[in-house]
Amino acid sequence: MSLPGAFGANSENVPSNVPYLFAEEAVVARWRERLGDHGLKIGICWQGNPGAKIDIGRSFPLRCFQPLAAMPGVRADLVAKGAWARSA
Repeated sequence: MSLPGAFGANSENVPSNVPYLFAEEAVVARWRERLGDHGLKIGICWQGNPGAKIDIGRSFPLRCFQPLAAMPGVRADLVAKGAWARSA
């Protein structure tokens, strides 16, 4: 069985111009106001779940990103969830 065949996918309709993901306009406006329009914005998620076995090698000390954040025209924002978000 082929899913593309079952859905009639072909070179003329894939990829489609339909937006698969989009943000609500009000949410976009709030974040645009909060972040501003200056600089190259980079979201950094530096810490995973330290209790998970797969976290080894996936989390980095925040200081590793300092050279990136210090580059002219770059705005680095921390993106984290959980208790480690408060440790930044």
